[in-house]
Amino acid sequence: MTRDTMQVEEPPKSSEKMWSKDENFAQRSSLECAQKATELRASIKENIQLIRLKKLLHERNTSLAATKAQLTEVQAAYETLLQKNQGILGTAHDALLSQVNELRAELKEESKKAVSLKSQLEDVSILQITLKEFQERVEDLEKERKLLNDNYDKLLEK
Repeated sequence: MTRDTMQVEEPPKSSEKMWSKDENFAQRSSLECAQKATELRASIKENIQLIRLKKLLHERNTSLAATKAQLTEVQAAYETLLQKNQGILGTAHDALLSQVNELRAELKEESKKAVSLKSQLEDVSILQITLKEFQERVEDLEKERKLLNDNYDKLLEK
């Protein structure tokens, strides 16, 4: 045959060839259905996995929100406790300063008393020394008087 002539399809010569084409078509159709089923199964698995991940994400977000709420509560409680402790510390500090001032005033008074007592002690020491000197003079004068009496008695006897 040449190019100019048209080719006409020849009818199949045997029923085996027809059967084989039908079989071939059925196999291809079955194969395509199997591929589509496999693709659909894969898509369903992906969708299920996506749903699971979304559910997990939702659970984690819920858990995170609860944790944030707890953290906010803890932070508020901490700040309240901190303010309370600062107030207590301020009060204790003021009370301690007051006690220090009282003790300082007492120390001042005691120091004044100590200076006064030291001065009195020095005065008493001077007085004791003076008293001792006077006692010695009195003893000397008594001895002298006795001598004078003895001498006077002797003079009277003569």
